[in-house]
Amino acid sequence: MKNIRWRKQYVSRTVTAADISLIIKPGSLVFIQSGAAEPGFLINAAIGDSSIPGISLLQGWSFSDSDSSLSFNSGFFFRGSNGKKSLNQASYNYIPAHLSELPSYFQSKIIDLDVALIQVSPPDGHGLMSLGVGVDITRAAVQSAKTVIAQVNQFMPRTHGDSFICVEDVDYFINQSEELMELPVLHPGKEIEEALGSEIFELIPSGATINVGYGQVPAGIVRKCYGLKDIGVHSTLVTNWLMELMLEGAITNNCKNINRGKAVASMAAGTRQFYDFLDDNPNIEMRCSDYVNSPEVISSHRNFFSIHGGVKMDLTGQLTCERNEPGYYGGVGGITDTARNAIRSTGGGSVVVMLSVNSSGESSIVPLTGDGVGIELKRQDIDWVITEFGIINMRGRSIRQRAFDLISIAHPDHRAELLNAALSKKYVDFSPGRTHLSHMNMRTTEINGRSMTIKTCSSADLPTIESFYYKMSESSKNFRFFSGESSISKHIKNLEETDDIHTVTLYPVGGRQLIAVGELSASSREEIGDFAIAVGENYRKMGYGKLILEKIRDLSLEFGLKTIRAEVLTGNYAMIRLLRSYPLKWNETDMGSSLIFTANIQ
Repeated sequence: MKNIRWRKQYVSRTVTAADISLIIKPGSLVFIQSGAAEPGFLINAAIGDSSIPGISLLQGWSFSDSDSSLSFNSGFFFRGSNGKKSLNQASYNYIPAHLSELPSYFQSKIIDLDVALIQVSPPDGHGLMSLGVGVDITRAAVQSAKTVIAQVNQFMPRTHGDSFICVEDVDYFINQSEELMELPVLHPGKEIEEALGSEIFELIPSGATINVGYGQVPAGIVRKCYGLKDIGVHSTLVTNWLMELMLEGAITNNCKNINRGKAVASMAAGTRQFYDFLDDNPNIEMRCSDYVNSPEVISSHRNFFSIHGGVKMDLTGQLTCERNEPGYYGGVGGITDTARNAIRSTGGGSVVVMLSVNSSGESSIVPLTGDGVGIELKRQDIDWVITEFGIINMRGRSIRQRAFDLISIAHPDHRAELLNAALSKKYVDFSPGRTHLSHMNMRTTEINGRSMTIKTCSSADLPTIESFYYKMSESSKNFRFFSGESSISKHIKNLEETDDIHTVTLYPVGGRQLIAVGELSASSREEIGDFAIAVGENYRKMGYGKLILEKIRDLSLEFGLKTIRAEVLTGNYAMIRLLRSYPLKWNETDMGSSLIFTANIQ
């Protein structure tokens, strides 16, 4: 038999809009539920006429551009772009904090809440109501505030997980249904989404668990990952991408070692269709921030990948999510919780995805992030950085290597300026030529079921290439240089100083072991390019030499060359087989101790 006691409590605690401002006392600290769960009608009823003196407002993050907070001292843990108007005009306080720690701030009275204004679904037959799309820090606020006032809204989805509270947990109810605020589906552009999405697709293995940060770039590229299988979700925020990939079958949560079969989040925002999808969906759980962002929970996941956007990254690898303008934009939020602990996850990693330039055409990769701008992720907190110009792995990389790598995925229009800044700050010790700068590129690809990173014109790789050459066997050195060790140092010096020799390097994704190196000597004054290829002795007969040759051909076409040429010692049977099997019409000239292969590529 269902408990009917709650019905009497519900009726007796129901008030009108006119009553709300009388309930809140002067000087109160008032918590407001965040994001799409923001109780708009209740806020206007409580503080819309600004008649309560001395109160302070506290909120996690806001979509609203409402001016209702202008007369109050308002505190925020995160600033989103939608709320900039009111915040820039108000007297507000930005409170830096990790999402994983915020519930304890309320519970321990570090932040002592007087009132919590929340929004819930109508009570079910047992008197249970759902916090819907905003469980995050709200559940702790409900448990900690002296007075809880709830707007009961039939449009609030009834979500599962930690979202349920009892009628007994609420002191006053106001019945008002209104559509939730929607977060529109924004796209950075089809070509950019596909370029970024292809890199994510190669990087994240099937069966991985993902966290996707706030913003159109991370959400936009995840939508392009339809080919992934059995992806799991454990994310601070979920938007329409969750629905799209679950309906597509890419997200199943079947391989998660924690909360198997369930997508887990603490906040949700999207379209009306997305809210309908969340409603009473047993495959999705909304949990508290101290669980979703818990370092222990995140790092205990296998293959956990944190995918975040950012505003700017400096040449050493520090990321900010704040704009260099008066006030704050962004906030620490959940990014440090998820990114740092993704690195601790077995098989996981921290990924930053950015457009190379912002809407004003300014470079997102900069020499320095700016005075007074907060750093969300430090140099050691990021594994991968992706722009539409490629992908780099920063784990274990020196400042010199990071600077060159980041310049290689910056927009070509800004690379020369960034290089000059890197030289002046002594991040790098030499300047690659203008041709190298314009053709720097990094991409991922798959060969024989293995994801590989292929780079062109990467100045950061010169020390690795030098080590690779020195470690080759004497016969391999002879085949590559037609001599022994004595010419390697001179050759590397030549690579640093000339603008006419362009490198192609191949690595396993996430690995440091150089697998193969190609070099193309191409001058703008000539129509023929000379090339050479060296494949690590443990990686031969696997198709890697062919992949390097294909990239050399592509690079030659970019330079406008008509012909490519290679001289091969007659004893280098592996290279001879590679060239003869490659689909180009080669002309072979016998020089006695060597063969010269020449082919038209136009």
